[in-house]
Amino acid sequence: MELPAYDIRASKGVALAFGVAYRGGDHLTAGVYGTEYGGAWWKFEAVDRRSLRGKGFEVKFHEDLMALYDTLGMCKFSRHIFFLEAFPEMVAAQTGLEFTMAELLTVGERVYNLARAFNVREGFTRKDDHLPYRVMEEPIPEGPSAGDRVSYEEFQKLLDDYYEARGWSREGVPLKARLVSLDLPDVAEAVGAKGV
Repeated sequence: MELPAYDIRASKGVALAFGVAYRGGDHLTAGVYGTEYGGAWWKFEAVDRRSLRGKGFEVKFHEDLMALYDTLGMCKFSRHIFFLEAFPEMVAAQTGLEFTMAELLTVGERVYNLARAFNVREGFTRKDDHLPYRVMEEPIPEGPSAGDRVSYEEFQKLLDDYYEARGWSREGVPLKARLVSLDLPDVAEAVGAKGV
């Protein structure tokens, strides 16, 4: 899928999210653009969009949460109104089932790992997590983000950080142990990586 309307050269977390999105350069898979461009959201504070530090966890968390929004049929625009703390009560009111916030977030993580496992089964690996040439080679020419880009070397560091946060191999394949911990033993057997 083509990239949406954001110039990701000035935002390392958004660039990472677009590069690893399981359906192509998608701003809704992680929805991290609001946190990156605003510098804060919910529990995230003092977010430096130009820094590489902590982007793997930042993107993973946002992806898991947005997958939960998708699973529950929640409008992602409501993420500034309803935070994770409200989800257990909403789910209980609609289904009668009791879940903790952690259990619900695990639902999102499971969804994201299943999507990645599907892509891995179809032959996707680290080589398919990439950004367009322009993002990596052509700096922003002018304005407040002049000179910004996401170099190949930076993107490789971002991928390493992200895969580690996800519990995936260095090739971007979910580890068997991670998949089993998410109660996906059949998927672990079919596509899970054995080591790092």
